[in-house]
Amino acid sequence: MVPEVRASVLLPLFLALDLGLGCETYVAPPGIDHLSVEAGVYDPEGGPLSVKLTKPVDLATLSLSLFVDHRGTEGDLCLGMPLPEGCSDDAALQVLGPCAPKTAMSDRTEDGRTRFLCAMGGAIIVSTDRTEVVLELEGKLVPFQRYTLDLASGLTSAEGANTAVPTQARFSVKSDIARGPTDFQPGMFFAVVDIFEPIPAQFQFWFWFAVKPETGQLAIYAADADPKDMSIDPKVNRIPADWVSDPVSDKGATLSAVGQIADIGGQRLIRFFPFHLLVIVPPVEAVATEVSARVSRGEFLGAPAIEREIIEGTMSSPAVFLGLDAERAALGPGRGAIALFRLTPEEAIPVSALLGRGVTEQDVINPVFPE
Repeated sequence: MVPEVRASVLLPLFLALDLGLGCETYVAPPGIDHLSVEAGVYDPEGGPLSVKLTKPVDLATLSLSLFVDHRGTEGDLCLGMPLPEGCSDDAALQVLGPCAPKTAMSDRTEDGRTRFLCAMGGAIIVSTDRTEVVLELEGKLVPFQRYTLDLASGLTSAEGANTAVPTQARFSVKSDIARGPTDFQPGMFFAVVDIFEPIPAQFQFWFWFAVKPETGQLAIYAADADPKDMSIDPKVNRIPADWVSDPVSDKGATLSAVGQIADIGGQRLIRFFPFHLLVIVPPVEAVATEVSARVSRGEFLGAPAIEREIIEGTMSSPAVFLGLDAERAALGPGRGAIALFRLTPEEAIPVSALLGRGVTEQDVINPVFPE
């Protein structure tokens, strides 16, 4: 027997549902609708990276940052102190932000959008309807690297709905040099770095190239090279035996970078992806430094006269600084050239002579290559 349900019981229920009585209408907080990426990959040739929001936001609550994607064993981005479970001692490297719109640090673009300077790494441009944010980076993102865009908690919509937790989106970066097998060999090189702009200067380095032959990925580690005595002319002498390594003293320097090698159009090309170049004496710092180079064979002027592998290319940086701490001054973008020649086993210095503080020989010879 079907139980009888009285209309006098159902009517108030229907009225309550219809009028919204006894409950509040849910208003979703703002968040990330999508990034200007395709299938999780950002192509720099397609324009600047931008994030589309699900609804207009209160700019006073916007705080955006971009990090190299470094996560712990639980899948959490390695941010804050203490670091999340399973993170190493290193936090995720921040490349932009925090970007929090402040009137005193803003200007207008030609099309009426508002541009806000970030605490570091560049600026953001917000659309007039407050639903899109374009990232204006000082340097370029590293190809094949994974990044996380982080919108801090508290982001609030025009209706007053706000996010209680950070909102994140992950992506990787496309390269114009594809991965592929290579027979380029690991080894030690001597490098001459000529800076043309913003100030003329020349530096010498020892470079160790580690190679993943299956993919053509490179990991480069370098240390400052100094003449062994005052009789050596650093402008013309390229005899390895006349130089020493100086990675750890007050005037020494080291650098590391990742890159890619590929055979394209009958040429062997190398790209060093953006890295930080810091020389102690004189104190010169170049951010997001990039190198594009070509590999050839021949003799290197000033070096022992034998045919050897030579790498020659150009360098660029969006921002170069001179001086340290309070005396640090921005000089503008940088431009230069780099030339390296491969050392014979008799000429090469040991990898141990390159090592800066906290770096092991295995870190340099057998690095962990990005996937």
